Order: sequence, then C-alpha cells, then structure tokens
Amino acid sequence: MTAPTRRRTRSVDVSDRLVAAAVALLDEAGPQAITVRGVAERAQVSPTGVYNHLGGKDGILSALFVMGFEDLRTALDAIDLDDPVDALLEGGRRYRALALRHPGRYALMFEGSGGRWQPTDADRDHAVSGFQALERRVAAGQAVGRFRHGRPTEVAQLVWSAVHGHVSLELRGMLFVDDADESFEHLLEMVVAGITA
Repeated sequence: MTAPTRRRTRSVDVSDRLVAAAVALLDEAGPQAITVRGVAERAQVSPTGVYNHLGGKDGILSALFVMGFEDLRTALDAIDLDDPVDALLEGGRRYRALALRHPGRYALMFEGSGGRWQPTDADRDHAVSGFQALERRVAAGQAVGRFRHGRPTEVAQLVWSAVHGHVSLELRGMLFVDDADESFEHLLEMVVAGITA
C-alpha cells in the first residue's frame, strides 16, 4: 500500500490567503496592526511564506495600497449611467462606500502606515489610475456641456478634495451632524452645483 501523497497548496492560493488576512487585520485595527507574524497567523501560513509570496511587511503594505486604488478605479469605471451628473454623484457614493467598508485600507491609502514604509513609484501609479477614473468622468461631462470648462485635472481635484474631506471626517467621528448619509448627499449636491455649466 502506498502512502497518500500530500498536495501542496498552490502559490496563488497562499498569496490570496495572505492578502485576505492582511485586509481583515487592516480593517480591524489599522495599518499599525500589519506585521509579518500577525498576517501569517491569521492566514495559517508560516512567516517564511509571507516573505516568499509577498516580500515581507513592505510587500504586504504595497499590495494593500494597490488593492485599495484598484478597487476605487474599478468602482468608478464600472458606473454605467448616461448622465454625467448622475455618474459623478454615483462615483462619490461609491468612494464613500469603499472607505466605510475598508476604513483601515483607506487610512493606509491616504495616511500611510505610521511606520517606515512608503509606497513605491509603481504603487503610486495605481493611485494615479484611481484619480484618472474621476478625471475621465469630468472630461466626459465637459465634452457634452454639463460641466464647466477648465482643465479636467483641476476640476477633478476639487471634486476629490471635497468628497475625501467629508469621508475622512466621518471616519474619524468628526461630523457634527445628525445624519451622515444626508450630509454626504448635500455635499455631493454642492459639488455638482459648483462644477455644473
């Protein structure tokens, strides 16, 4: 009788488990909670596996940073609304929804890890791609005369700044309003009024 052969876990499966574990830790306790040992224990993988698959702590943080901006870009690009105003409003709602669903990742994306890690140039390219998704929405609205003229980059930056400010204050418990949802909708209305032609 031959001994049963042990199947090795596929490399991609291990990487996926490690990233999922890191996402959970990040959203539960913030960027400072990300350690090689913590992620390894959560994923039930040896610490060596974290280095082999993700390159250690810096690799984990970069993967989470990139994931955050890729999810944002995907969410904005997936909006299928003909009216540029409606599409922009929906983009703001999706931005907020992602931040509320993944507050730790949002903190990492915009505030860093609280440690020595810094996003690489390649990581930052993903951040730019998230912004460019918004920029394309603005340019599309300008092309059909719905948004005021100006460099799409500058108009998109104003929109992002307003939405980001509200969401960041909300995540830190600094909204002095009774209804955060209603307040956010009012903000979106003001933003759209400010850029509508």
